[in-house]
Amino acid sequence: CIKEKNNFFIILILSLILLINISSYWVYTNDDAYITFRYSKNLASGIGPVFNRGEHVEGYTNFLWMLIFSGLLFASPSLNISLAGKLLGTFCTMITLFLATDLSFEIRTAIDEGKNNFKNSFLNEYLPFFSIILLAVNPCFALNSVSGLETALFTTLITAGLCLDVRQIKYRNRSPSSLFLAMSALTRPEGFLIALSSYIFKNISFLRLDKKLFYKSLLKESTIYSLIFLPFLSFKLYFYHDIFPNTFY
Repeated sequence: CIKEKNNFFIILILSLILLINISSYWVYTNDDAYITFRYSKNLASGIGPVFNRGEHVEGYTNFLWMLIFSGLLFASPSLNISLAGKLLGTFCTMITLFLATDLSFEIRTAIDEGKNNFKNSFLNEYLPFFSIILLAVNPCFALNSVSGLETALFTTLITAGLCLDVRQIKYRNRSPSSLFLAMSALTRPEGFLIALSSYIFKNISFLRLDKKLFYKSLLKESTIYSLIFLPFLSFKLYFYHDIFPNTFY
């Protein structure tokens, strides 16, 4: 019980440090964020996901982020979108900190199971906190929380997906990891590579552990990715006549 209380207070202190770190960059907004905000505003007003009326050019690379702000602007047209971007980014960053803590402890548990002689050592007990400390004091981590861009959301979705991947392989249970990783691919193009890497690695792991679980996982993961990626790519081809954003060229 004392150990759990100590861990809680350490995480609380690191959360406060991260918030202070974020506050020091609060005035910063990345210029590129306003490109996405314009697309969001036009979509919310009924013009469509375009920068200029009638020009079907995909000038953004953060579809899900753009869609979120379109919904917010549709619900509240007078919304301070820059402030909303900072608040949402900060919220995602805090969630990432807690997810990274969970992931660190899962990895520590895996080390314990393989090396029992280190199970009760002080270093092994508090080793997971070193990664969290690095996050809490990292200036780039804090800066991207308030930039107005999708980086914070992208990081949260990837971390959530990896946390669930670890649990799914370890406990051989069902998890929505593929859903989070698919959403990361809608948030940033490179999310496709992360989702693909997870898909391959996880199913290879299941193939080695349990063939029955492998077939179930393969069917479930393939279905989820197909239901998300196929409509998304179809929309891009139909509306923008290309699967790659304009910035690719």
